[in-house]
Amino acid sequence: AVVVPYQCLSTFTWMDLQDQVCGRANIDISLLKQMTVYHGYYQPDRKLQKEVKCGPTSPHIKLFWEMVETKMDNKQRSDLIFFVWGRARLPLNSKGFGKVRFAIKTHPASQGQGKDPNKYFPVAHTCFFHLDLPEYTDLKAMHEKFLYAMSNCKYIDGDNTAHAREIARMR
Repeated sequence: AVVVPYQCLSTFTWMDLQDQVCGRANIDISLLKQMTVYHGYYQPDRKLQKEVKCGPTSPHIKLFWEMVETKMDNKQRSDLIFFVWGRARLPLNSKGFGKVRFAIKTHPASQGQGKDPNKYFPVAHTCFFHLDLPEYTDLKAMHEKFLYAMSNCKYIDGDNTAHAREIARMR
């Protein structure tokens, strides 16, 4: 009653109030696309090593959106948002994002002649809502890598834990 006068609360149903405070449980893919920016370059022909600016028409970006739309259910989309942003829901509308944008960036370690991008995992930078996306060429491989990453990378800033150090020593 201090932040919001309790008389105002009666204008909302409990579901409306929950959406206003927490965001919608259903992930709005069109809103996410609208709030996405693209950074970096990709190599359409790895042999030529010619680079082209990433954008919504880049093959691996199109594959990413196809995966989100057709291979993921709403729970997995929510897990994706959590993996990339550290929260499981999107704001209600574009205004709720403020200055924050979902950035899909080039995954530099997966680039280069002789490298198979389908063997790399996506990398998330939750503080910035950024995703380093390998130049996947196979939808199934992409989906498997994302499911593994989303299932096994549940902690924000978990790099400096005993478990993380143990994993790093095994490499």
